[in-house]
Amino acid sequence: MKTITTLLIALFFTNSNNAQSVISVVPSSGSAGQELTVSLSGDNGIFFLASTTENISFTNQFSNFLPITQIEYLDSENLLVTINIPSDANLGDYNVNVFNTSLGLYSSIPFGFRVNNSLNTLDYLKPVVLSVSPNPAKQYLDLILNEDLAQNAKCEIFDTNGKVVFNYKLKSKTTNINIEKLVKGNYILKVTNGTKRITKKIIKN
Repeated sequence: MKTITTLLIALFFTNSNNAQSVISVVPSSGSAGQELTVSLSGDNGIFFLASTTENISFTNQFSNFLPITQIEYLDSENLLVTINIPSDANLGDYNVNVFNTSLGLYSSIPFGFRVNNSLNTLDYLKPVVLSVSPNPAKQYLDLILNEDLAQNAKCEIFDTNGKVVFNYKLKSKTTNINIEKLVKGNYILKVTNGTKRITKKIIKN
């Protein structure tokens, strides 16, 4: 189950041109025993060629690392990082570190990610299900939710900078939403009902 919340953390980062970079971390928290995808976005090309686990790390004050299982390089300013948080992971805040060895740059986002208590067993017995199609899409997205998630649910779409570009209150288990006004590119779709959350990566053509 993947979750998403929005937190924008300002990090002032100086390169050879004295440019500054602001990085966003979406989501900013997860639970022990959970796998989720975190979107890292910045500017000034901070992620240029930073596409391996040697470039990104999540560490706490005790030098404990959260395992990274995949990094998807979108462009020089956007990455998707999949982490698998161990069930016995240390709870609390983790720094998000960016090592750009190609450019000789290093940045750290203090307390950029938090690990919370383990997921409730009921979350495993009743998995949250969200179907999104077509994906990629040009104009419309069809959402199908399971009964648990559909109760009092709302849908939000985030761009790669962590900005909400679309929000809608869902009224049934099946919904058709119009994304025609969104510019082409990658987005994160989040559906939440206050107690359960799930995200999907979507592409607007």
